[in-house]
Amino acid sequence: MTNNLVKNEDTTNNQSLMLFFLGWLGLWVFALIFAIIIPIMVPFFFNQNDAVIFLESPLFFQIINFLTYLSIFMVSFVILFPYLKRSFIPAIQSSKWLLGFPFTFVILFSSFAIITVYDFLGIVLEDNQNQSAIVALVQDSPIISIFTFGFLGPIVEEWTYRLGIYKYLEKKNKLLAYLLTLIIFGFIHFDFTAANLINELLNLPIYLIAGAWFCFLYDRFGLQVAISTHIINNLFSVLAIIAEASMISSSGSLS
Repeated sequence: MTNNLVKNEDTTNNQSLMLFFLGWLGLWVFALIFAIIIPIMVPFFFNQNDAVIFLESPLFFQIINFLTYLSIFMVSFVILFPYLKRSFIPAIQSSKWLLGFPFTFVILFSSFAIITVYDFLGIVLEDNQNQSAIVALVQDSPIISIFTFGFLGPIVEEWTYRLGIYKYLEKKNKLLAYLLTLIIFGFIHFDFTAANLINELLNLPIYLIAGAWFCFLYDRFGLQVAISTHIINNLFSVLAIIAEASMISSSGSLS
């Protein structure tokens, strides 16, 4: 019984596949739906000039992100409700989710190690398109970002990639499960339309290693540890962006 509560492996193959396709394709499908619906609704609440300003603002894209993750979360929650009630909530009560704190620093150290190697080799690493977009959205809408990128995003991604595709493939071949899951996870953060594809490729190992760590945490300790680590990691990043923006703003006003 204790092992089941820790490993959280009593979902079915069908549920795992549903979670994966919902989270993977849902990012594009729901985003497209809201990108169509919101502009149609906006003129009912704003005049023409304000509507144009809103639709060209970062807040518009932030709202699309939030509604997309929220929709995937709600549908996934319905799919997983019996499992969450039966296994996940008791697993949370085991307090093993607290391992998310030390493992967050392990993941951050792994990223720092990659950056250090690049610096040693004389490679200048810039934020990729995904990170640059997140930074802009966090700076523009910090409160929504905390919920979107700090909580909803990590939960949805762990349901999608660990409880979804990893768990499904693990029963066939664990090495294959690791490789495909971290590759898919890495490339959802890769922008093939970016002007600087070399920089995108240089950033890719950071996401691949993070994905590998999340797979390890799910496999070794259970879903609650993978989710808690992912949430703490993302919250740390979001709060760091907010703090940096606040310091720059304060410095600018003082000067």
